Amino acid sequence: MEENLSLHERSWWGFRSINFLSDDYLYEDLISQIFLRLPVKSLLRFRSISKSIYHMIENPNFIRMHTFQSRKRVIFRHRHLDELVEKDFEDFFTSHSEDELPLDGSLSKYTGIPVLKFPVSGFDIDIVGSCNGILCLFGSRTGISLWNPSIKRKLTLPYYPSWLDTNKSCKTAVGFGYEQITHDYKVLTITSPVSRQDTQSRHSILVYSTNLGSWNEIAPPRTCFTHVISRACFIHGALHWVVKHYQDQSDKTGHLFILTFDLSTRVFGKILLPEPNYETRHLAIINGSLAVISTQNELNLIRVNERVQ
Repeated sequence: MEENLSLHERSWWGFRSINFLSDDYLYEDLISQIFLRLPVKSLLRFRSISKSIYHMIENPNFIRMHTFQSRKRVIFRHRHLDELVEKDFEDFFTSHSEDELPLDGSLSKYTGIPVLKFPVSGFDIDIVGSCNGILCLFGSRTGISLWNPSIKRKLTLPYYPSWLDTNKSCKTAVGFGYEQITHDYKVLTITSPVSRQDTQSRHSILVYSTNLGSWNEIAPPRTCFTHVISRACFIHGALHWVVKHYQDQSDKTGHLFILTFDLSTRVFGKILLPEPNYETRHLAIINGSLAVISTQNELNLIRVNERVQ
């Protein structure tokens, strides 16, 4: 029934669903609970059953609940080197369910797991964020795209404007998250000078709203920082980055802290790193809490901040 839905079956589902949704809330809730357990491909087909079913499936709350109930998947990035010719090959990605994780390092566990094919091509395409099953892809030549691999849909964002575009010594960091109040997916870019000696140039910060379909420039944070160190980490409605700030050109070490941006209030914030912070270059989410990953003498130290809400 999932693969080929006959006309009789379509009529039965359509008739019953219309009656259920219009006559009794109990039936409406029952239908919703049934549909929450269906795969995405089936839901896309069932949208044509009736207007009631269509609006239920397209409802942001239904999409959010379906995402939370769906089987979680983990994406691995593979990077390999041909030692004979000392040449890097193009990275590739694979998607795994939690019971497919090859934690023992055995290559045999990858048998039958296809390579994740991105809808855009480029030597430097990378996943810079993910939220509710949607991946944010970024490449220096292809720009920014939002892609849902479950339904094979892609949204290519318009080129992000910046007054720093002509400066080749700048670098752009990208963050991606979901704003629950307005049901809006947002992308934030921070363009900063690469050189740590350039402590005077301001940052160019832009926010893209999928609801509005456009970029808007916002004022940089009052908290000074030189450049972004880590990838963005989205948790509790806010984006988080590890950033470094140099006081002046004589400052050889600089200091690290976490820069935050609340997608609802559009306000930047600052979180001090736990001491000793060593060399912190990565953030992660562990059991719903923000975690920092530091390195000291080739030893990785992971600390979880359960108080960040």
